[in-house]
Amino acid sequence: MHSPLMRLVSPGLWREPVHALAAEAVLDRIPSGARVAASNSLAPHLTARADVSLLGILPVDAVASEYVVADTSLAAQWPVGGDSLRELLAEAAGSGYRVVAEEDGITLLSRDDLGRLDVSDGGR
Repeated sequence: MHSPLMRLVSPGLWREPVHALAAEAVLDRIPSGARVAASNSLAPHLTARADVSLLGILPVDAVASEYVVADTSLAAQWPVGGDSLRELLAEAAGSGYRVVAEEDGITLLSRDDLGRLDVSDGGR
């Protein structure tokens, strides 16, 4: 007979969940210092290195975000979840953002005009 405590030494218990690994991979694509509109579940992972606003509080274009990232796999989040996040992502895609990454319900969009500065005059 095995004790329930034996599960604590099982390697499977200590593996990082697939969804967390997907979030990490997507968020790693956002450069430090970027302006990001993020869903509530992802925002805390970015605040140490990016200028973050919560997706759904203000329109995406009102905060001039360079990136938009949302976890649509969670139906209930504040201020918006699941279906509402998908609608916000669609609106962003229709107003100059493009999908950069999608993994396990996590979608990252970036502004179409990022990286298109004229470098011949120093990027100004």
